[in-house]
Amino acid sequence: MEDLFSETLYRDEFMWIRAAKMHSILWVIRSSAPYKTLSDASATVDGMRGLLNRGVSATKLLFDTRLVPLRSDPTFEEFSRKHFDPLLARFAHVAILVATATGKLQLNRIRRENGGTFEVFASFDEAVVHLQKASTQGAVNKR
Repeated sequence: MEDLFSETLYRDEFMWIRAAKMHSILWVIRSSAPYKTLSDASATVDGMRGLLNRGVSATKLLFDTRLVPLRSDPTFEEFSRKHFDPLLARFAHVAILVATATGKLQLNRIRRENGGTFEVFASFDEAVVHLQKASTQGAVNKR
């Protein structure tokens, strides 16, 4: 299924973004490079925000966290709530891909605590099928 994502739209040390235009899905892949500072994380947010503000018209997001080290410190979780959550809210459907059961538990906890509307998957194929079947109605790159 990875061959659906034919175009790379953005890439830096921490993330790259590929598009499956036919299905209106962005695949954001978080690299294994850890954020050493919140400035590193801010650069990633700025890169993604810049791409979305240039008019990328995807309605669905596959956020792939399988490579990234698990991180649950309160400072980073607060940063994520403040900066990543608004980016995720631009999409009608969000699937987050994790590598471990612990990651799935952590994201389900965050979703419960923050009222998130994303789905969590351990399987790339299941996440993509979920997004392909999802309606294209909803939040289309709200700014």
